Amino acid sequence: MKKNRFIVIVVLLVVLVSLLVTNLVNTRKRHVGQGRIVVGAVIDLTGPIAMYGNWMKDGAELALEHWNAIDGNEDAILLVQDSQSDVKKGVSAFQYLLANNDGVPAVLIGPNSSTVLACAPLANKSKVVLFTPTASSPNISNSGEFIFRNRSSGAQEMIELARVISEKFQIKEVGFIALNNDAGIAYEQAFVSAFETRGGQVLQTELLDLGVADFRTQVFKMKNANIDAVVLGSPAKEAATVIKQAAELNYKPKWFSATPIENPTLIEIAGSFADGLVYVAETVDHNNPLFSDFAQKFMDKFGYEPNVFCANAYDGTTILLQAIVSSHGKPDQMLQYLHSLDEYNGVAGKQAFDKQGDVVKKLSVKTVKNGTFQIFTKP
Repeated sequence: MKKNRFIVIVVLLVVLVSLLVTNLVNTRKRHVGQGRIVVGAVIDLTGPIAMYGNWMKDGAELALEHWNAIDGNEDAILLVQDSQSDVKKGVSAFQYLLANNDGVPAVLIGPNSSTVLACAPLANKSKVVLFTPTASSPNISNSGEFIFRNRSSGAQEMIELARVISEKFQIKEVGFIALNNDAGIAYEQAFVSAFETRGGQVLQTELLDLGVADFRTQVFKMKNANIDAVVLGSPAKEAATVIKQAAELNYKPKWFSATPIENPTLIEIAGSFADGLVYVAETVDHNNPLFSDFAQKFMDKFGYEPNVFCANAYDGTTILLQAIVSSHGKPDQMLQYLHSLDEYNGVAGKQAFDKQGDVVKKLSVKTVKNGTFQIFTKP
C-alpha cells in the first residue's frame, strides 16, 4: 500500500513538473507563436508633453485592433508604461519591460527624445528594438543599431527651414529659442549649421525649460537685440506662450518653427498672435486612400481627426508586429527585416529605413492663418 502511494506521489510530481516546464516554455514563446505577441511601450501619457504621447498611444491601439481582427494573425497586446514626461521614469519603465513578462522583443517609445536617447544603450545591450514614431532629436540617428524611427529627424526639418528662410524670405539674421533638452539643442545646432552654410547668421540663442510658464526674460533679450525673425524649436505649448508673451511686450518678430507647432494648443494659447507663423512640417497625404480609411476608423474610435503623430504610431506598430512575426522575435533577424523594407506603404505614406534606422519623410511649408494650419503660399 505504501509503495503504491509512493508511486502515485511520484507520478503526480512528474505531472506537476511537466506542467510547470510547459508553462515556462509557453511563457517564453508567447511573443511569437503558440500564444500572443507582446510589444512594450514607454509613452509620455502625463506631464508637459502628454498630448503628443496620447496621440501616439491612440494610433498604436488602433493598429493593434486592426491586427487582431485579421484572421490568421496571432493576438497582439501592448504593455504600456507611462514615462510621465520624465527621463528617469522613462528609463525605469523601459527596465521594467525588459525584466518582466519574460522581456519583450520590441518597445515603442516617445515622444520625449531625451528618454529615447537614455534608453538606447540599454536597448542595444539587450538587443531589443526601440522604435519611436514621435521623437525627432537628430542625435537619435546615431544612437545604435537597434534604434529605429518613422518620424522625420529634426535635422531634416531644420535644413529645410533654413532653406525656406533664406530663399523664400531672403532673411539672413535670426534668433533661435530652443527647448533646453536633447531635442531642442540638437534642433538649434542643425539649424545653425544649415543656415550659416547659406550665408545666414543666428544672432542669439535662448533656452526654455519644459513646463515653465514665464519666458519673458528670453523674450526681452530677443527684443532688446532688435531681432526681427525668430525660430522656435519647442513643443506647441511653450512656443505659444513665447508668442503670446512677446505680443504682450509689443514684440512681434516673424516667427518660424517645425512640426511640433501644429497642435491646437498653439491657437488656444497664442490666439491671433500666432497668425503669420511659418513652419516646416512632416505631413500626410489626405488623398491617400490608406490614410482616408485610417482617418475614418480613427475618428469613429477616438472622436477626433488623426494627425501625423497618430499615423506614424499606427504604421510603426504595424511594422513592429510584422517584424516580430517575420523574425520569430529573433533580434538579428528583426534588424534584417526592418532594413529590408525598401518602401513600406503605410497610412503616413511610403517609408524606408536607412542604415541609421531613420526615414526621410515628405515635408511641407505651412503657415498659421486665421487660426488654422494651412499650406504656405508665396509671401
